[in-house]
Amino acid sequence: MHNQDGHPRRGTRTGIKAAVAALLLMLLGAGSLIAAANNPKPGITVQVSPASQSVQQGQSASYTVTVTSTGGFSGAVNLATAGLPAGTNGAFTPSSVTLNSGSSATATLNTTTSAGTPAGTSSITVTATNGKVSGSTTAGLTVNYKISTSFSVSATPDSVTIPPGATAVYTLQLNRNNLSGPVSFNVMGGLPAGATASFSPGPATGNSTTLQVATTDGSPKGTSSLYLVATGKDPSGQAQYAYANVHWSWIPPSSSSPSPATSPAACPPAPPRAWTCRSATPPVSHSP
Repeated sequence: MHNQDGHPRRGTRTGIKAAVAALLLMLLGAGSLIAAANNPKPGITVQVSPASQSVQQGQSASYTVTVTSTGGFSGAVNLATAGLPAGTNGAFTPSSVTLNSGSSATATLNTTTSAGTPAGTSSITVTATNGKVSGSTTAGLTVNYKISTSFSVSATPDSVTIPPGATAVYTLQLNRNNLSGPVSFNVMGGLPAGATASFSPGPATGNSTTLQVATTDGSPKGTSSLYLVATGKDPSGQAQYAYANVHWSWIPPSSSSPSPATSPAACPPAPPRAWTCRSATPPVSHSP
């Protein structure tokens, strides 16, 4: 294009230059993205096996930690842990590993609980670090009370089928060896929403107590376990613990009719949708 005097228009040339510059910038940007994709940042990944461990108070648990180089990373990596429960020590062997580009190395995490470590489940974080480069993962550690020889608990009947809104009745039998005092019972977990549990008598001074689990029409249908804990003191005054589990299962319409072991007083004839409550056998007993 030309002006009326025959000279080329400057605006046209300026626009062409701008378009060429924009195209170059796009090509440079695309090249940077491709280069970044082909050259990822150096990094570290961490894996722990097994994913969880279960021990008694005073016992130890070991994990295998695998550290892997990514993005061409190489160098020494320091290992650390966080989230251990109170009264628990953790140590790595070795405490650091050296990685070459694309290589892996392993270490062992040894955790040691104490008699005072609280019972429960903790999430342990394992971290591998080299300067600003790091990677981490988690593992589970469940601490249980020590096994007791003072007494144990068993639950009967083996199976009870009830509809939502009814009450399941169990007899908890105490097998005493070196514990003659009262024993208290608690549900430590697994009680379905809307359901309530009660023990009679509680505490138990004899060799048995009755557990009643009352549900509501809105109690969720599914499978879960009631975790029962019995607590008493031996002649030295030391607290002793025993456990028992009760399992809940929803029976679909096509399932069989209620078990003959169903308590007629507490469990009316079940409609097509019903709960099944099972007690775990054999019983497991613990102490701190």
